[in-house]
Amino acid sequence: FVPPAMDGYVRSTPMEYNPDTARNKLEKAGYIDSDKNGIVEGKDGDDIILNLLIRNSYAREAELVKEYLEKVGIGVEVRSVEDNTWFELKDKLEYDITLTRTTPWGMLMHAGWATGYFDSRRTGQGVLHTVDDEAFLTLCDNILGTTDRTLLTGYAKEVQKYYAENLPGIPLYWKNDITPYNKEITGWYSNPLYGIMNEFTFTGVKPAT
Repeated sequence: FVPPAMDGYVRSTPMEYNPDTARNKLEKAGYIDSDKNGIVEGKDGDDIILNLLIRNSYAREAELVKEYLEKVGIGVEVRSVEDNTWFELKDKLEYDITLTRTTPWGMLMHAGWATGYFDSRRTGQGVLHTVDDEAFLTLCDNILGTTDRTLLTGYAKEVQKYYAENLPGIPLYWKNDITPYNKEITGWYSNPLYGIMNEFTFTGVKPAT
């Protein structure tokens, strides 16, 4: 879940979309489409249909997620609402799955490495607060309680290992920010939040010699 450009990034098994593999895993787990209607049933015999809660601005992404899930036999009902309603329903956990975004600041906030999105003790419009696993919460507290770079490097690996094993969130894509600059000028400073538009660049740029 952590993007490759982030400090402490650890390469793990890449995410992939493979309908055949997904269908096989569902079948091995006991989820089969006994009535051949294209949707697998749960242990109670009912079709598995997930409630996908989205903000109106995510309509196109929701179409793609719905298509991807239905191709592996999981039904989806999209509930599209305006932002304030999404905040309210999200906080009440009145959904099965949802779509949201991350930001550079969001990846750094709280204990870093996207922990601020998942820690159940947090509140706010942009956070999901869905993970109350004591192991994860303790890991967040450990990060917040130290400035030791060696320890933080180890904790970064633990956070990413937790994400890989538990999947509290699934990254759909990461974008690349490409910034043109003039090689005739030196002193550019790239800020993780604002790129080259920052006070260090403004006060430090000068003609290259």
